[in-house]
Amino acid sequence: MDLAHLKLGEQVNVEVHRGGTLTITPVLPTTIEPTRAAGTARRIIGKNSEPFRRLS
Repeated sequence: MDLAHLKLGEQVNVEVHRGGTLTITPVLPTTIEPTRAAGTARRIIGKNSEPFRRLS
């Protein structure tokens, strides 16, 4: 779980392939909290301020 960056209780999708290989993929949340979205937008705009300035 540590190598896959999974926490106890998180939902996962498990696939079993022909050779017996297991693929475990975390189920990502479909929504983002407004405060987190705003913070992420500010960070992205801050990192890319020059291209945003040229595009505007």
